[in-house]
Amino acid sequence: NDCFVVEDSLYISMFSMTGNYQADVFDGCVLEYDLVTKERVGPVVQNLWMPHNIQMINGSIHILNSLQGQLLSNNLQVIGEFPAFTRGLDYDGLYYFIGQSRNRNYSKLKTNDRNVSLDTGILILNIKNKLTRFIQLDPRLNEIHSLKIVK
Repeated sequence: NDCFVVEDSLYISMFSMTGNYQADVFDGCVLEYDLVTKERVGPVVQNLWMPHNIQMINGSIHILNSLQGQLLSNNLQVIGEFPAFTRGLDYDGLYYFIGQSRNRNYSKLKTNDRNVSLDTGILILNIKNKLTRFIQLDPRLNEIHSLKIVK
């Protein structure tokens, strides 16, 4: 799905560690490979649903657990949760910028305990105060795959 290199390690996010996502088995994970030995180090994190956008920010791995609408960091704990399919991540030192795509897979959530947004846009998260802003994009735009803050 996505990949990210830190020193001699390659991190790869995938919808299914077993390769069975097309059979509706979402055993998502992030795998680490050693680029020198070309060997699999092992899963860094498992039990994700459609993970995207691995990044190293301030010495901590960050990843979006997309279908759940979660931003993971700080030992891969949930540090932000949104009612949306999250994909696209950047950080400017103060704010996280998180892409929100139209959720095509909301029926897989099988839950009635939260609302699910179908809008496409950009979430801006102030992690210190746990405040968010949402910039909605034109409804004809369905998906965001990546974000990059340009100063």
